[in-house]
This record gives sequence, structure tokens and C-alpha cells, in this order.
Amino acid sequence: MEKRSSILIVEDDVQWGRIVSNMLKPLPNIVYKLTHTTEDALKAINTEKFDLAICDLYLAERHHGSPEDLTGLNLISYLNKNSPNTKIVVITAYAQDHIKDLFRFGVSDIVGKQEFNKIDFIKLIEKELKKSRKSKSFYTNELQNIEEIPEDAIDLLENLLQGFLHSLGKHIGISRFTTREIYESLSQSGSEIQPEVFENLKILSSSIENIKLLTERLRNIAGRQPTLFKPVDLNKLIEEVISQSEYVDSEKLLLELDYKLPKIEGDRESLWQLFENLTSNAFEALDLSGGKVFIKTFVDDISSNIQITVTDTGRGIANENIPHIFKINYSTKPRGLGIGLYLVKKCVNFHGGSIICKSKIGKGTSFQVSLPFRRTIK
Repeated sequence: MEKRSSILIVEDDVQWGRIVSNMLKPLPNIVYKLTHTTEDALKAINTEKFDLAICDLYLAERHHGSPEDLTGLNLISYLNKNSPNTKIVVITAYAQDHIKDLFRFGVSDIVGKQEFNKIDFIKLIEKELKKSRKSKSFYTNELQNIEEIPEDAIDLLENLLQGFLHSLGKHIGISRFTTREIYESLSQSGSEIQPEVFENLKILSSSIENIKLLTERLRNIAGRQPTLFKPVDLNKLIEEVISQSEYVDSEKLLLELDYKLPKIEGDRESLWQLFENLTSNAFEALDLSGGKVFIKTFVDDISSNIQITVTDTGRGIANENIPHIFKINYSTKPRGLGIGLYLVKKCVNFHGGSIICKSKIGKGTSFQVSLPFRRTIK
């Protein structure tokens, strides 16, 4: 018997919520949950797993007494971070608003209410559910059956990744060049071009640049130990990671950086990856309606090591899970692949340091990184 697909509907307009839910009823093996406020949607996301979310972009939160920052866009961002395998379809009367942010947050498609077509909408939902079932099947049948990956297999995978990234880099270069040529040709054609065309080209160009940046960072950390250590200002590096991360909410961030820290000899790219992983994990652990992330740097007087702590007041990690969080393929996130903290631990080891995790359910988590002075440049 085929397992039912679960759908979350977030729509503050009661009539539209009824229209969408009534269209889903005839679909086989479907169960849906209809919510009218972001608070109710947030509770559902934190307690249930959904294959597909159908979200309105603009929600009348203040009419329901919700916090002002719980907008539809923030909810979509939260859903993308905390349930990355949930497909997202946005249904809105303002299809052009925030279009770049929506696709950056993993939205599969946008449906305009003005030109709403029932048949096309049903086809879209069936297509997204099919993609979700494929993804779930791969995770269940392949990834979850891997208990522990041997070190020699990891080395092989890293070498394969290097080859893949090399080939991907060529295609990225072609895509960048072609997009730029199209943009320049249209700009010089003298014909009347719809503004949306240029906007879509900008979105495409931005996405290509993001992929290029990601592949460069993956290439720098995959299958090698950092062999070229150079002076690195850890405080400056942390500030750069924060300023460029899409996960960081500056209103929820508290920094306490010791600017007397000496530079250390290190591999900048792998250290970047370390702080990016720890920072993004901290913000992902926060509840959408509140919480804080604290980042602190200092020199430990006893060990004379440089200490970096990244602490959140989020949901916490169970004690029995902590010994396993740095293992590859182990994750406490729904359908997570367990790669981020494995790379963090790998980077710390490369630099001759140590990392410990302290956590309490419902209170938060703290990662404490210690880097020895023997690689320090004064």
C-alpha cells in the first residue's frame, strides 16, 4: 500500500484556503493540514513532517496577534532551512514580489492568484509530490542503510567529488559566458524588451555565481588536507562569514570578539567552512519566533589556546546523540546527510585543535573550538 503524502497549506484568506484544500481532496493518498496563521504553521512544521507546503506570500499576521516578524517570506525561509526536503509552492496575488528571495529559499514554483487555473494547479501539485516521493525513496532506501562509511571509501568519494567539481566548473564557465552574452545582446538590440526578462536574467546570473562559489569552496575542502598555512585573522574571518551568510539574522546575533587575538597560521577556506557550518547550524536551531546566537573569541589563560565558542538558545541535542554528531552520514536533522559537522571536525583536526559540544534539550547548544598556539604568528 502506497504511503500517503502529507501537505501543509498556509493561507490567511479563509476562502482561498477552502479552495485549495477542496482541490486536493480528490487526489489519491493525500492528507493535508490547513493553517491560517504563521504561528499555527510554525507549530505544524516543528511537530510534523510534510512532503509539500503550499504557502501564501503575504499573511495578515497582525490581524491574528502574531509577532510582526513572522511573515510569509520568513516562514518559507524557516521551512527551507529546517525541512529542506519539503517541496514548496507559493500561491500569491503578488507573484513578482520577492521573486529572487523565493527561489533562493528553495521555492519550486509560484502560482499567481489572478491567473489561477485549477487544472494547471493540480498538475503542478502532482508533479511536486512525485519529486518528493522520489527524494524520500532515495533517502530511505539508500542513505539510511549506510551505518558507517569506511575511511578508504571516504577517500574514494572525495576523489570522485574533485573530478565532478572539475567537470562542473567547465559548465559553470560556459553558463556564465552565455548569460552575459544574452544580456548584452538584448541590451544592444534596440528592441523593446519586457523588464521581467532582464530581471530573470539577473536571477539566473546570481544563481550561477552562487553555484560557482559553492563549487570553489567544495573543491578547496574535498579530498585534501590544508597544506598551505597562511596568517589568518579569525575575528575578521568570522565577521566575513556572518556578513555573507544567508542564514544570519543580525537582530538575533551577539558578538564578543577579542580583537587582541594574534593571527594564526591556518587554511582560510577550511576555517571559513568551519565557521559557516557552526553559524548556520546555530541559526537553524532557533525557533522562528525567538532565540539568540552568541559567538565569542578569546585566549584561554590556562591552555594558552585560542578559543571560539558558538552558542545558540535553540532546541538542543539529546545527550545520546552528541557522541555521534561528528560522524559522516549522521544527522539529527530530518533527512540530513550528516556532512557539515564531519567537515568541521576534519578542519579542527587539520589545525591540531579540538572541538567539544555541550547541549541541553530545550535550552540550546554550544560548540567550543580550541586552536593551539603552536601555529600562531605573533
